[in-house]
Amino acid sequence: KDAGLPMWSAVLLYDFEFYMDFAGYTHIALGSAELFGFHLPENFNLPYLSRSIREFWRRWHISFSTWLRDYIYIPLGGNRCSKARKYFNVMMTFVVSGFWHGAGLNFIVWGTLHGIYQIIGGLLAPAREKLTNRLHIQQQSKLRTLLSTLFIFCLVDFTWIFFRCHSMRNALSVINALMHNGTASFLQLVSEQFSNGLPGFWLVIGCIALVMILECLQLHFGRLYPKWLHWNGLLQWACIFLLLIFVAICGVYGPNYSAQSFIYAKF
Repeated sequence: KDAGLPMWSAVLLYDFEFYMDFAGYTHIALGSAELFGFHLPENFNLPYLSRSIREFWRRWHISFSTWLRDYIYIPLGGNRCSKARKYFNVMMTFVVSGFWHGAGLNFIVWGTLHGIYQIIGGLLAPAREKLTNRLHIQQQSKLRTLLSTLFIFCLVDFTWIFFRCHSMRNALSVINALMHNGTASFLQLVSEQFSNGLPGFWLVIGCIALVMILECLQLHFGRLYPKWLHWNGLLQWACIFLLLIFVAICGVYGPNYSAQSFIYAKF
């Protein structure tokens, strides 16, 4: 039996499951604080639209990345030192980030991979800029932005395998399943969903697409505040009621649904 098919779907969808779960409960906390008059800073800023690993960490779990910068990276010397020492500081910072999540080797590998990504990105930056200048590729061209975003998404997606699995053995098993007829499995996954039309699958894909569309709009136009927030009376409450129904339907879906605690709560 080809194990690549379910693994492809699990690995690709875990990115969004973890992000929406983590960012979701963060937004609940922010909203609850606002009710009592406290304004807390954002903890996520469209991380999956990043064009580099460095940018990803400026957008992902901002409170944690800021803590790593202020209490690990800068005390080690930050970037005010030789290039070799700077990259050592980067690597140590991300190794600590792995230890912070757990003592398992899988978490250490997860942090180390992000450190390696950062170092390779820094080393290749001059060559990358020379290449784009020779090819006359504009810095903000849509094609470059799209390809960079997809590439960074794939790199981050790979690291989540180690973060999600409970051990290195499990992580390597997942990677082996992806490598086993991987391309054919991914194409099979897409073709089966188009042919069978499984409603659960398309509900998930539809919600992911909606979130990503809203994030793209927010990236280009700034934070989106719906006009109905400024309405008064019946129309405003009708919109709130419809929104609650939508959340209830999408949040409690399927006969095998069971409430789970937030994924990041165990950290």
